[in-house]
Amino acid sequence: MHVPPHTLSRALLLFRKIAVLGLCVLCLSLTIVSTADAQLHGREYSGVVMFDRWDSCFLISGTVTYISRAAKEALRPYNGVAIQIHAHEIKQHSNPGDVFIQSFDILGPAPDTHRYGVLDGLELMAEPNFSSGGNPAFFIQIRNTARNTAVIMSSSIVPILLGPSPRSPYTPPTDEVSVAIVTRGNMLTSPFIWRSYDGKSGERSAGYTVDSATPPLERFQLAPGESRKFRIRLSIPEGQYQFLFGYGGGFNDERSLVSNSISFNVTDSGVVTLVNQ
Repeated sequence: MHVPPHTLSRALLLFRKIAVLGLCVLCLSLTIVSTADAQLHGREYSGVVMFDRWDSCFLISGTVTYISRAAKEALRPYNGVAIQIHAHEIKQHSNPGDVFIQSFDILGPAPDTHRYGVLDGLELMAEPNFSSGGNPAFFIQIRNTARNTAVIMSSSIVPILLGPSPRSPYTPPTDEVSVAIVTRGNMLTSPFIWRSYDGKSGERSAGYTVDSATPPLERFQLAPGESRKFRIRLSIPEGQYQFLFGYGGGFNDERSLVSNSISFNVTDSGVVTLVNQ
């Protein structure tokens, strides 16, 4: 069967238009998915349960995972304990990004698979180191109380700063009153700055710097009874805060450790005061 050349040209042109239109629709769909809150289902999350000074609930691991106000009471008996849950309803602005869990089942203790480090015998301690007129600073210490030498991965030491939510499109998807102002950094990402956490360009940035006098190695060893201390200096505006740090856990994959937390306020003139918890 003979098809005239002009007919083939028209058909080819039509095919190209359809292909281009299909590609545009696909790109638009991907853009909508990437910018809207993703609704996820059915995944295990591990972390240390924490209720902060504002009574918001989190799972603390290598990241901070948010628990909904309606579901958090089931976790109150596990405050300070590393557990694993199976999440049913999950909201996330983007991937990677902080997760908001709306419903879940408690599975039991967090698995101790040692993928991100051996935690047995390790103790974490945070201590305030405030000076008059200076930025708030903290000593963070890891101590090995085990009988064997411990290998510490600096990329698994995660400073965390909590504070009231600024309620902007840039804050994590949560219905609670507080959020992680600083998260997803580690001892090797210093200086670490989260800029514009309230969505206003150049304003209310928050971050930390590990003092050069105590620079961390990528990994280091702690003999039995030995400890290592680092000094972290925060760069934050006025407000209410709570500082702590975690070790291990990866991205909510296994057991993690969390230090004590320290609540404090910063005035607009830079005066830092501790707050009893």
